[in-house]
Amino acid sequence: SVNNDIVKAISALNDKKYRKSTNKIILEGEKSILGAIEAGYEIIDLFYENEKFNFSAKNKYKVNQKILEKLSSTKSGAPVVGTILRPEFNIVEFTLSL
Repeated sequence: SVNNDIVKAISALNDKKYRKSTNKIILEGEKSILGAIEAGYEIIDLFYENEKFNFSAKNKYKVNQKILEKLSSTKSGAPVVGTILRPEFNIVEFTLSL
């Protein structure tokens, strides 16, 4: 349900202070999640309704559209939502790579 503690905790990641304290970020949509997987990130939490979005993840949750809408920042809700550990960037390395 939308009142589930896990759903509430993931939904809270839409707030910057919770992203910092948990070190997680939300990914919305198939392209974002597949891009993260291709880049070598582990999907921590995966929420999906349709089996075609049943990607590899540490924790998987088959949910309904109402829950996806609560987790998503878009009004209609993304068809799949996931979390990853927040990437850490080294400014010196980033600058040198430009």
